[in-house]
Amino acid sequence: MASFKKLTLILISLLFLSFCFNALADFAIENWLFYKKIILPEALPEEKNIIALKLDEEVFSRARSDFGDLRIIENDSKEIPFQMIKKRSAEIGEEEIARQGEIINPSSVQPPFREKSFGPEKMLDRNEATYFQNDYIKDPKETNFTIDLKGKILTKKIVILSTDPANTWTSIKIEGSDDLENWQIIKGRTFLPFAPQREMTYPKNSFRYLKLSFEHTGSLKIHEIMVYTPIYSIPEIYLLFIGERRGDYKLYYGNDLATMPPYKVERLSLEAAFFATLSVGYINPQGKADYDSDNIPNDRDNCPFIFNPDQRDTDEDKIGDACDNCPTFKNSNQLDRDNNGIGDVCEDDDKDGVVNILDNCPNYPNFDQKDENNNGIGDACEDFDGDRIINDKDNCIYDYNPDQGDKDKDGIGDACDPRDDRWTERWPYLLWTVIAIVIGIIIFFAIRLLKKMGQIK
Repeated sequence: MASFKKLTLILISLLFLSFCFNALADFAIENWLFYKKIILPEALPEEKNIIALKLDEEVFSRARSDFGDLRIIENDSKEIPFQMIKKRSAEIGEEEIARQGEIINPSSVQPPFREKSFGPEKMLDRNEATYFQNDYIKDPKETNFTIDLKGKILTKKIVILSTDPANTWTSIKIEGSDDLENWQIIKGRTFLPFAPQREMTYPKNSFRYLKLSFEHTGSLKIHEIMVYTPIYSIPEIYLLFIGERRGDYKLYYGNDLATMPPYKVERLSLEAAFFATLSVGYINPQGKADYDSDNIPNDRDNCPFIFNPDQRDTDEDKIGDACDNCPTFKNSNQLDRDNNGIGDVCEDDDKDGVVNILDNCPNYPNFDQKDENNNGIGDACEDFDGDRIINDKDNCIYDYNPDQGDKDKDGIGDACDPRDDRWTERWPYLLWTVIAIVIGIIIFFAIRLLKKMGQIK
């Protein structure tokens, strides 16, 4: 066994001598913003060995998305070729994304009736009491519309709430496109039995637009549509290189102008490697480049890639207004979960001029922010009975009734209506009186007819 290990080390050394160590012209230390020290394992032998380095979240957040700016430098002077190994990330959940976009190009829409609208936006309003309805005269059997996800996004599942069995869909076809012209079938025509909520899964596809085509009974009514994208764990990425115990190695990153290094490295084995670790991140003190040519070096520039000689930073979060996705609220992490270019802390989903984090009704426009009972929930989205129907649209504000049943159609839900206003229920004797009169008239004319025909005297 000892001789086998010795032979392995000799082979690795020979392999190391065969690598191309030509320093690449694109590495000039002043062009890199950050670096981390590579801490070698204590058990590393004196000879040259395979060293594996796992990238951490800090490198992920600051390096280029394709990792083309990663460089391993020995003794602050020599560039070391490396091999990159990516381990597939695991699917750890899913996220609903349809509400980040909009529904466009419906083949028909039922015109408004009694100040009630039925537009496609009703399918994304998080309110199961509202619904989209097609124009039955124009589309008596088939209807389609398109979901614009506002970007090319991987999807895997669509869930549709359509609770009216008399006006629901019987089959669906799903297509995807990136330009609204060239369409690819994601899920062929599929027939499903009625259920208030139906789920369609399909092989993962990445498109900006999803076209849904329905065959339906009666007029098509859809309450809500949800589209899901998978959530993956951060992939494991390793850099493998040949190193030695006495070497001083650093990993440099943070250069948007760098090109992917054309290393020619023989395949190395992760199983045979010694695992190194990374130190905390450092700002490169020699990083004096000025990417955006605003006469401010990168190490002091609050927007190193965008021209901003004034260095204005309104919210004082150390990110200049020119590149800050939320310049009026501190957000040094620049989180933007929906990738729409607006930071999460200043998103305004309902477009009422009040950002979500300050809005007492983030999903319902209410610029006045009225809150009569001072409970932190705006009057515009208050839901006293917790049935997920806001008071303004609820026909029983204090009684739980998500179905909004109203048999007598008087605008007061059955759950809180003290009486049934249908005349057949309030005055049932009138119905029987009318029936008796109708029967009497029929008998009277029948007797007269029979007398004329001589059947009776």
